[in-house]
Amino acid sequence: MKVLFALALFAAVVVCNFNVPDSYDFREAHPEWAPAIGNQGICSSCWAFSSSYVYSARLFLATKKQKKVLFSPQYQVDCHKDRYLNGCGKGNSLTAFEYIQEFGHVPLGCKSYNSKRNPFGSQTKSSRCDVCDNNAKSVERYYSSGSYQYSENVGISRQQVAEAMKYEILTNGPVVSMFNVGTDFMIFFHKNKGGIYKKSPARVNLGSHAIAVVGWGKTDKGQQYWVCANSWGKKWNNDGYFKIVMYKGNGGLEKEGYTAPRFDDEDSYMTSTPVEKKSTKPRKEAGAPSKISLESTEAKLAAEFTFGHVKQTMTTLKSYTVQEVHAQVAEGINFSVLLNAVDSKNKKHTIFSSVNYKPDLTSRMIGFRLMAPAKTCSRSATETVFIGAAKCMIDVGAK
Repeated sequence: MKVLFALALFAAVVVCNFNVPDSYDFREAHPEWAPAIGNQGICSSCWAFSSSYVYSARLFLATKKQKKVLFSPQYQVDCHKDRYLNGCGKGNSLTAFEYIQEFGHVPLGCKSYNSKRNPFGSQTKSSRCDVCDNNAKSVERYYSSGSYQYSENVGISRQQVAEAMKYEILTNGPVVSMFNVGTDFMIFFHKNKGGIYKKSPARVNLGSHAIAVVGWGKTDKGQQYWVCANSWGKKWNNDGYFKIVMYKGNGGLEKEGYTAPRFDDEDSYMTSTPVEKKSTKPRKEAGAPSKISLESTEAKLAAEFTFGHVKQTMTTLKSYTVQEVHAQVAEGINFSVLLNAVDSKNKKHTIFSSVNYKPDLTSRMIGFRLMAPAKTCSRSATETVFIGAAKCMIDVGAK
């Protein structure tokens, strides 16, 4: 215990006394490293993209710039399955790094990303995790010595977290963080390309979004900000990157703190190491769905769009009432709508739909299902992905 306390105290002293510059960008400091900005599409796999990005950058430094490897988010979506990782449904970067420590990670060339347009088609852990897309059985794997997390807590302020985060990025490379995304974030960069985002008080919270923090800066007026890598493609904002204010107005980024993999030495990426027993303490999940008020503009628009789209196929529908609306952060917003509709013969229908709204405010229907309530969840039942296990229903017709 004394040793651990001494190490913690030593780390705190180092962070406090270290001369951290006013601005820093990992990409500029290490131009020979070629980062990859991917596009998660309608799959809520931000946790997989951010952890793969960070692992790649930190492996590059840990091996003294000898290993420039880009890693596969699809491998994490497919194969990292436990209570905290659910493919396109949600994920946790710390758990993802624990998986890498024990089972490894594979290069991007081994498994290409295919959940961009079909987020529900490739989330089953199987023997496919042991081979690459080309059926090569010799899978090149990379590991880590462990992982760690640092966040706001009793006795640790957001300012302390921010300073620790700067020191960590400067010495070991980018880190994964999360913040609460609102509808205003989706719109801000469409109107203010290259701007510094600060949340609006009047917004609807859409849930947590995981990103890779690669640096920080300060404007001429003294406004401090983080530089982050998103997972909405290279065409979004500034080649896929964005700036967000520090401290107040950033959706709790410092409160969530950061996670990162650890390399005890430059060769620790070559072998698996045992993972300590995982804590049962709940972990914040990135990409998880968030229930929104039925009175919000966003919920009303999603329901109206759903009904109008479904009515093109089911022409006899005449009215509807909304039961639930959930929002999930992806490349845009995935709205999940559960509504009760009535047709011209007064027959009732329960409809579950998924609608994707892009940051540029375009929208499209991902799909909808007619549902009939099921008493229990069985193999013949379809559990609605966004609404929750309590809404287990039999899929009686899909479009």
